[in-house]
Amino acid sequence: MASALLTFILWVTTFFLASTPAAAVVPSNATGPYMDGLDALNEGRWRDAAGALTRALEVAGDNPDIVLARGVASTLGEDFPNALKDLQRVGRLGYPGQGPEVWLYVAEAMSGTVT
Repeated sequence: MASALLTFILWVTTFFLASTPAAAVVPSNATGPYMDGLDALNEGRWRDAAGALTRALEVAGDNPDIVLARGVASTLGEDFPNALKDLQRVGRLGYPGQGPEVWLYVAEAMSGTVT
């Protein structure tokens, strides 16, 4: 069971990274914490990633790229209430593509909200 879940999470992470726009539109004053968050996300340090992305959002405001990345970090860190809030919010912000929908489904499935 754990192996199947890990395989699924890795597949979804790969999908997320592949569906992320090549050049995220992040204000220059938020680039440092945003990149720190992406580095932590890539290294599997989910809580560190969410913290860095929160700092980026404090500077950038409602930036959909940052909100989505924080939602992914919160999902993988099993902080489902915050993950669901971010993933629903990024959908309302009009993020292009299916990334937010896929991650919202993953967060709901992992949290037991949807069976």
